[in-house]
Amino acid sequence: MLSFVEKYKDRIISIHLKDFVENYESISENEAFAAIGDGVLPTEQILDKLSELHMIEHGLMIDQDKPAKGAVITDDLHKGATWLASRLA
Repeated sequence: MLSFVEKYKDRIISIHLKDFVENYESISENEAFAAIGDGVLPTEQILDKLSELHMIEHGLMIDQDKPAKGAVITDDLHKGATWLASRLA
């Protein structure tokens, strides 16, 4: 994924971040999502690469399709935004 971003960085105009729980490919979509930073995707590495390529300036969007199991979507969005802000400060 990171090589794709690097290859097409001049064509990418927005960055959507999402995160998933472990084994998300094999469970129901309703249980697959996690708040940004809580899941298994290499979000730290993705942010490092985006920063290195000067793509953070494009802005980031949290793409929280569904809340984490047992959570409220607005809580996951807040948690993800707080996590991102702490990494970008």
